[in-house]
Amino acid sequence: MKTIFPNKLPGQASARAERKRASAALPMATLACMALAMAACTTTGPVAGTSRQPTAQTSPEAGKAAQELFDKGQTLSQQGDAQEAAAVYSEIDRRYGNDIDPVLRNQIVTALFDNAANLGREGNLAAAVRIYEEIEQRYGDDKSWAVWALLYQGDLQRQLRNAKAATAAFERLDQRFGQERDSAIRPLVADALYKKAETLASAGNIKDAIGAYDEIGQRFAEDRDASFRQRAVRALFAKGALLGKQGTGEETDAAWPTATADRLAGDSAAAIAVYDDIVQRFGRDGDPAIRNAVGGTLLKKSEALRLAGDNQGTIAVYDDIVERFGKDDSPVSRVLAATALFRKGLAHGRQNEIDAANASFDEIARRFGLDADPKLKKIVNQASAARQRLADEAMPLHDN
Repeated sequence: MKTIFPNKLPGQASARAERKRASAALPMATLACMALAMAACTTTGPVAGTSRQPTAQTSPEAGKAAQELFDKGQTLSQQGDAQEAAAVYSEIDRRYGNDIDPVLRNQIVTALFDNAANLGREGNLAAAVRIYEEIEQRYGDDKSWAVWALLYQGDLQRQLRNAKAATAAFERLDQRFGQERDSAIRPLVADALYKKAETLASAGNIKDAIGAYDEIGQRFAEDRDASFRQRAVRALFAKGALLGKQGTGEETDAAWPTATADRLAGDSAAAIAVYDDIVQRFGRDGDPAIRNAVGGTLLKKSEALRLAGDNQGTIAVYDDIVERFGKDDSPVSRVLAATALFRKGLAHGRQNEIDAANASFDEIARRFGLDADPKLKKIVNQASAARQRLADEAMPLHDN
């Protein structure tokens, strides 16, 4: 569980640069793992590097003294003493309060964010949390500062294995900003809700985690913005995976001392029901990312059916994938169709239905044999090898 501390603080990055950073850090998985990338956004937060003379509302003496203290804090920060610097910035606020020039206040909060990020990178997570808490308490009247301070608090508490405090930070963020229509704030609220669900799941609180995933689905499944519908799909998929995983002997995160593998018995039927719900609700969605996610969901459903011993049901899902994606020329759709055909061949092979298995492998060669896509070439080669093994009766077939 890794927190990425930004090189630029809230409000300093352009929308284009921030979106680029987010897409690089959170790629969308399209097949076996279909966790959709969560969109990041920018806010109008602290702006560094600006200064001006005190305003008419600020006395020259107070402005000069506050500026001198700020310069002292900057020096301490540059010397690597982030905690002492943070104390100086807090002292400015305590001494001068609302008499601080607004631009200097922005500089102070920006410096606090910067110091907290530096402390986090150095591994002093508890000290970084205290700074974010101070930002929330002293400067929380500015929503762009408060939302980031809460989000970072939650992230750091997760790293500290403090699930209760992390969950509380994400919940405070939702309570304060859950009804915000600001396009810069809404994605952060959705991200906090997802992180809350992840935290609960990792801590072994499965029932509440499932409820948290459900809440995301309820709030965003019908949103006009496709990026929020993507979040709903991602949350519902995570819910299904969590239901299917419980009782398999796998812990969600062994580093959490409270995580237990036997807290709930695995419920493959419930997991499959969730996957069916995703397909039913989003199967006709025109957003390409959601369409890809539906394909990944069907593959996950086929896996659950196979593990449950329902070979015919598994084959039926593979046929559904080929029907949905087999005529689509997009790279992801072609890989989905090829993967389904390959696994269908393996499923027939397990039942000793040699002709049906070979028909699937031959279909892969016919459709994708000349395709230059490395993923498709790999599947074509696997299908050829599987066909040869069937012919030689050298070994049983297994999924790749």
